[in-house]
This record gives sequence, C-alpha cells and structure tokens, in this order.
Amino acid sequence: MSSPVIDALRVLVDDLCSQGCYFHALRALEALCTVDALPEVCADAHLRLSELLVEHTNNLREAKLHASRAQLMVKDLPGGLLLKCRVANQLGICHSLLGENKHRKQAFLKGLELCKDAILIMDTVAIHEWFCQFSIEVSDAYASEGVREKAIEHLQNGYNHAAEKQLEELKILFQLRRVQLLALSLDCSESEGVLSDLFKSLESPPTTVSPPFLNQAKLHALILRILLAQKQGCLISFTQKMVAVPAVEGRKSKKVPAIINEMMELFCEVSAQPPAYKLMPWPAIKSIISLLSAILLRHQGKVDLAMEHTTTGIDTVSQELMKLGLGEDGKKCREGESRTAWRAGQYLLPWYLLLECKAQIMLLSCDFQGAQAVILEVLGLVDNWPSLGVAVRSGAHMLIGLYLSSVGCCSMAISHFCTVVDSNVNPMQGAIARVCCALAELNTESSDAVGKGIDALGSYYTNANVEHLGDCEKAALHLASGLLHDHHGNQSEAKTRVSRALKLAHKKAGNHELICHSLNCLSSMQLDCGDVDGAQQMLTSCYTLSKQANDLVAFLGSLTVMEELYSVKHMKDRLEGMRAYKGPKEVALSESVNAAVECDGHEFIMKWGLDSMG
Repeated sequence: MSSPVIDALRVLVDDLCSQGCYFHALRALEALCTVDALPEVCADAHLRLSELLVEHTNNLREAKLHASRAQLMVKDLPGGLLLKCRVANQLGICHSLLGENKHRKQAFLKGLELCKDAILIMDTVAIHEWFCQFSIEVSDAYASEGVREKAIEHLQNGYNHAAEKQLEELKILFQLRRVQLLALSLDCSESEGVLSDLFKSLESPPTTVSPPFLNQAKLHALILRILLAQKQGCLISFTQKMVAVPAVEGRKSKKVPAIINEMMELFCEVSAQPPAYKLMPWPAIKSIISLLSAILLRHQGKVDLAMEHTTTGIDTVSQELMKLGLGEDGKKCREGESRTAWRAGQYLLPWYLLLECKAQIMLLSCDFQGAQAVILEVLGLVDNWPSLGVAVRSGAHMLIGLYLSSVGCCSMAISHFCTVVDSNVNPMQGAIARVCCALAELNTESSDAVGKGIDALGSYYTNANVEHLGDCEKAALHLASGLLHDHHGNQSEAKTRVSRALKLAHKKAGNHELICHSLNCLSSMQLDCGDVDGAQQMLTSCYTLSKQANDLVAFLGSLTVMEELYSVKHMKDRLEGMRAYKGPKEVALSESVNAAVECDGHEFIMKWGLDSMG
C-alpha cells in the first residue's frame, strides 16, 4: 500500500541524493524500511539503501545484508522482474566487493536464470540488456576461478543474444570482453581473429552506437591490442607508424609509435565525461596508458621518454591513493574490509607494474641505488597487499634476481630465478627466468658453470622454438643457448643460435636490448673466426644502439669487443684511446655497484621471500 508517509520519504530520499546529502538520504531510507508497505516498496528501499552504502560508505557487510533482505522480499512476487534483476545484480556486487566469488557467481547466475524466464513472457529492451549484463558478470566470475571454457561460453551466449536483438553496443562490449579474456589467458592464439573482428566493428559502427561509447571502446581496444602484442613478444608492428614528439628543453624531437598519441587523444575525449560502460576509474586507465607507452618506448630504446611516462603513471596512482586517504603505502587501510580497499585495489596492479618498469629502466642504465629504492617500494606493496602478492610475487622475485645479477651477487640471483621457475605461474616468465638463471650461472665463472647453465635452461637448450612462447622469449632463449654452446666449445651451433636470436629480436620482437646483446655476442664470434669486417659492422651498430638506449652494460660490452678488434687490427692509437675512454666508465660502474651493495636495503632485498623455501 502507498501512503503520504511513504511518498514523502521517497521524495525526500530523491531530493537528498540530488543534493549530495547521502548520509541524510541513508537515514531517510532506513526510516522507509521500517514503514508497513507492500513487499516491492520495502524491497526497493532496502535495495537503494544497499546501493548508497556501497557507493558512499565502507560498510559493505551492511550493504550485503540489505541486498539479501531485498532478495527475500521479491523472491515470491508474481511480477517485478526488473526489480528482481536489480536486486540480484546488487547482491552480486556486494559479494564481489567482499571477495566472495562463489556467492557472487551464484547471485549473477540467479539473475541470468530470471532473465531467461522473463524473456519468455516479456520482450523488452530492458530485460535483454539485463540478460547481457548478467552474461558478462557470470563470465567474469568463471574467469576469476580459472574456468576459461565456461567464461567464453557465457560471453558467446551473450554476444549471440545481443546480435539477435540488434543491441549493437552490447555486441561490441562482448567482443571487447572476449579479446580481454583471451589476451590474459596462457594461450592467446585465438585473440588475433577476435581482435580483427572487433576493429572492423569499430571502423564502421551502426548509427545506434553513440560517439561516447565508440570512443571508449576504441581506447579499450587499443589497450588490448598492445597487451596482446606484448604477450606474443611482438611489438615491432607499432614501429610501422610513427609520429614526432616536439622537442623540449634538453631533449631533441623524437619519433614515437602513433598508437601512444591515439590512446592519449581518445583518453582526453572520454575522460571528460562519465564512462559509457563499466570500466576501471579514469585515473587507473590513465596509469595503464602510461605503463603501455613506457613499455613500447623502452622496447624501442627510447628510455628517457619511457621514464617520463612511467613517472607520470606513478604520480597518477599516488595522487588517487592520497585522495582515498591511504597514503602512498596503503598501510592505513586493512585489505578486504572496506569499499576504500576495493577502490585502492583497482590501482594496485598498474602501480606494481609501473614501479617494476621504473626499476628495470634504472637497472638498464646501471643506477643501482635508484633501482634498489624502487624495488623496496615494490616489495612493500607486495607485503602490504597479500591478494596482489599472489599474482605478482614471482615477478618480484624476477626483479630481485635481475638486480642481484646486475650487482654481481649471482648465487643469490640464481635462488630468486629458481623460485620463479618453481612457481610455474607463467610459462613465459618461467622461460625468461631460466635464461637469466643460465646466464647468472655463467657469470659465477665456477668450474661447472656451463653444466649448471645448461641444466638451468633445461629443454630450451636444444629447442627454443616452443609454440606457447612469444617472439621475445624465443629470442632470449636462442641467445642464452648460443652463449652456452659457445662456452661448451660448439662455435658453429652457437653462432646459429645467436643469429636466430638477432633475427627474432630485430624483425619480430623489436626489442633493442636483445638486439644489442645479440650483436655483441655475434661480433665477438665473428672476430674469433677471423671475420674482422663483419665484427666491426656489428659493433658499430651495437655501439650506436646501446648508447642511444642508455644500455650501459651492452655499451661497455661493445667497447670490450672493440678493444679486441683494435688489437687484432694492430690499431695501437685507437686501442689506447678506447682503453682511456672505457676505463673511467668501468670505474664508475664499479663504484655504483659497491654503493648499492653497501646500502641497508641490499640485504633485505637479497633475502626477501626465500625464508619460506624448503
């Protein structure tokens, strides 16, 4: 039944919400929940109360309680299908925010079943949209459980339904979700076809697709395209279309991949208004764009620009965490207990990956103390947020291993690389960990270093062309295998492997670091077999590339081989000049290593995460 009291309270709630007085609106809704009214009126009050609690407070458990009460009230109603859908969706959201994935999936499955029944008796756009919404949510729930086939099945069912009902925006959304799911899985071989279909849909969309939706979908698709290319270790395609970045003080004009500008331009357009469909918060998207831009630029050897984007991304995340009242370390919020923790959680992975990227760039330029400070931030992040640690803990060990091998602590580096291999979390990361472990074994220069290096590389020593690996991983494996063959006395096979690494790194992966190290190795091999001119040509390329990329290790490596070349060619003046040029750089490198090793943080980093090892 309706009454003046009920009508007045409803109007009051609407007015208070429109004015942003959410605390007072909550009180009014609580009063409305106690009034003797029809079940659908009470259910709607409990539902709105739950929605406000989720959106504007940290009291998620009370929000779930009100959503559960609303569900009980609508359960036996003969109609009210749209209200039932709203209630099922809200209950699923509450379970999701509380990390209760099993109950989340059940709530959304119940909503999906409601829609299937409702479609038989009412053919409305609203109910079809709810069917599609629940299909996406159920797919996400299965994906988070690792049940990929079920996740894809629900996406396909949703896409088919949207296509049948000519819901064009939802069709595109299902395509985006499909690419996202495939790109994040271990086997992303199906992604290219789905991605191609998606871009065709975005190039000539129906008139029913709104411009805000289209622009957001285009940005989403570009992000997925880079993620997929990175997973396949094939970023070379992004060098085919370049644009100039204007010169600024202290830096000349440089060319960067056009896709970076495309993403930034689209972001400026879409972030000026509310999202057209549910996605991460705009600042989180901005941080991801910064991260992907940094990855592309670093791959191409433009490390100064890569560092600029990395810094921008880190600043973006830090500002948002400060707005949430967490500070930069997240220690003021207990994970899993509040909406604030969930909001912060949306920034954690981009934050981790940006810090990781920053540390890697610093290691490349041999700024070991700077890298050490960033690694300590990374480890603090992993320790403070256990749920993040599950996903990135092996990555943290990988980063530590790279740092330790860079400062000459090869034995401890090997322990961390082995931890990554043993974790078996990601085959691609595991392959790179084996490469790093094998090279660290060689750098120990022990009597059995070659044998241990071969053991570390495992089956990849004889076969680096594994289907599930990307081109970047294959190139790294060929390079490591070539070096091991060279140390084992098999120069012919060594040269073949390193040549394959160079070809993959140059023509497919587009990775300047791998190109430089492959050139260094090949030039040394060419010199050993008497091809002085060939060695000199490769050295010139390596010298130029490594200097531009600020890859100090590869740069010094090229200088070392140049010394040998000048010695072979009896170019005494050049040899002396090279030694005079190289000497101070080696001293500076040694001092940088010593300074990092003597810092208090070095010991903590070295032992981190190894206590639990058997």
